[in-house]
Amino acid sequence: MNNNDAVVSSGVLLLAAGQSRRFGSQKLMHPLKVDSQRDAMPMIGWTIENILATTDQLVVVVDPTQKHLVDYLKTLKVDYVLNDHAELGLGASLSTGIQAVAERWQVTMIALGDMPFIEPETYGVLLSECRNDSITVPVVAIDSAEDTRRGNPVVFGERFYSELSMLNADQGGKDIIKRHSTQVQEVSVLDQGTLRDIDQPEDLINLRSV
Repeated sequence: MNNNDAVVSSGVLLLAAGQSRRFGSQKLMHPLKVDSQRDAMPMIGWTIENILATTDQLVVVVDPTQKHLVDYLKTLKVDYVLNDHAELGLGASLSTGIQAVAERWQVTMIALGDMPFIEPETYGVLLSECRNDSITVPVVAIDSAEDTRRGNPVVFGERFYSELSMLNADQGGKDIIKRHSTQVQEVSVLDQGTLRDIDQPEDLINLRSV
């Protein structure tokens, strides 16, 4: 980890309280086979496994009405926090989660449950570059070094916790990133999984062809 600002602790906040409206059912519990040598397991299971391969500091934000998902998290023995206002969107989940971990970590990676293709090494690289006064984002080259896109997950230093904790709509942290553009550090990665989320069933077909 970058020691310039004497960062002491870091962890991953995994957002898993979405309503899955475009998918038509609870997508995070949808069986997914990403490894030909292993059986299918819920989409969020792959995401959690990849994160835990890098760090054991993980808290999942979940909608308490999604009982099957809550029960699944219990079987995995991972820490979770209930978002009683999940219907308000991503901002409410971020606010709930940050308030739960603010005293625990000085930097927090915001990861998404519907991105099961991010490689464990990518989580590790981003955490190693984080600082408590910066926002760290992965950048992936598409067709050339000049043609790049920012992806997920994003790491926020504690300097931004106050703003994150006040979110209450469905915009997530994008506005905070825009407001603090000079504090954003981009980290180049090769991992195309940082650009691939699953919003609807058709995305599963597209991903199998990648």
